[in-house]
Amino acid sequence: MISLLVSLLVSLSDASEVATYLLGKQARACTAHPSALCCSVPPWTVLEYSWYMARSGQASEVDPLVLAAIAWHESKLISNAVGPSGHDVGLLQLVHGYVPESEEELFDAQTNIEAGSRVLAWWESRPRYAAHYLAHYAGGVSPEARHYAFEMWVLRQVAKHRKQPLPAGLPVFGEVENEK
Repeated sequence: MISLLVSLLVSLSDASEVATYLLGKQARACTAHPSALCCSVPPWTVLEYSWYMARSGQASEVDPLVLAAIAWHESKLISNAVGPSGHDVGLLQLVHGYVPESEEELFDAQTNIEAGSRVLAWWESRPRYAAHYLAHYAGGVSPEARHYAFEMWVLRQVAKHRKQPLPAGLPVFGEVENEK
């Protein structure tokens, strides 16, 4: 019972942190571009996504802010988003061929977040790839891949939100694009 209560409190704390991050991103985007698609996502839906990210992050030992940063970067919180290739779908832009869920299932926000969390945990658990697990998640096969910029963007978002420096020892392979 005590462990369940502690787990719930951790999830609530993480969900609150994720919601603060996502609602802040959405507010800034909608102030600058009121007609952007992300402005049509209601705050209660953002709170629901935050709860899913907190629970999935806790279950798979993935920082929920990483899930939030990926969701913002990839889909701007549009759960039915489809990437330019036509294969990446949902909040975390997953390719259904790489996860057991079908494409239709991946349009469900909770399913997409849970699957994305599992993918991130899998890459992070591989010592050979752990330093660049976000680049691998995004499809890069080497640190020099274009997805390295994505990896650094996510890490910077999390570090900035937590008001902490970037993790020590990250190699730098050239300039990383500034956030737009």
